[in-house]
Amino acid sequence: IAHMFSDIEQLLGKTLGYDSQCILLMMHDQYGLPVEVIYMLISYCVSIGKANLAYIAKVGKTWGEKEIDTIEKADEQIKTLNLCLGVWKQFATLAGIPNPKPTSSQAAYLNTWTVELKFSVDMIYLAYEEMLDHSGKISFAYMNKVLMNWHEKGLKTPEDVEKDKQAFREKNQKKKDTDTSYDMAEFNRRAESLPVYKKGV
Repeated sequence: IAHMFSDIEQLLGKTLGYDSQCILLMMHDQYGLPVEVIYMLISYCVSIGKANLAYIAKVGKTWGEKEIDTIEKADEQIKTLNLCLGVWKQFATLAGIPNPKPTSSQAAYLNTWTVELKFSVDMIYLAYEEMLDHSGKISFAYMNKVLMNWHEKGLKTPEDVEKDKQAFREKNQKKKDTDTSYDMAEFNRRAESLPVYKKGV
């Protein structure tokens, strides 16, 4: 543990106070994170510019809950986090969002969309545009509903979405034409059943 404190001080570039040492001990003893995993976690936090102990403790708690307790698991988690951060940067650029990093809630959505559902940035941005068409504010929850719907339909590309929309429009037009034909037929039937009045009778 003493070596861990010394190494982490070098990683953070500062001396650890008593409170900081307590946080690291909590990550090790209560969250069950081995020393080498704590090193990897802190190195990741430093790489994204969030080297404060409060943030490190928050990430440590999450890793503990997810049982990220081996070097292999930590490596996989860091790869996933970096992937989501890269997707965020591309998406934020397309959407004109100035935030350099997503919130924890937004990061969770991105993880679901990119890692679990395998959606591209283009599809995420398309869902963003769908959201803007129906809502006056940014709602990742709404975007999630859109992407979940596309996933259930097997739509994987913007071209797939456009084809689905076209099929929906054609179906609606066909129904509209059918309803119109029915209305005209009903009108003619009713007209034929009306009594005919002859002039002078």
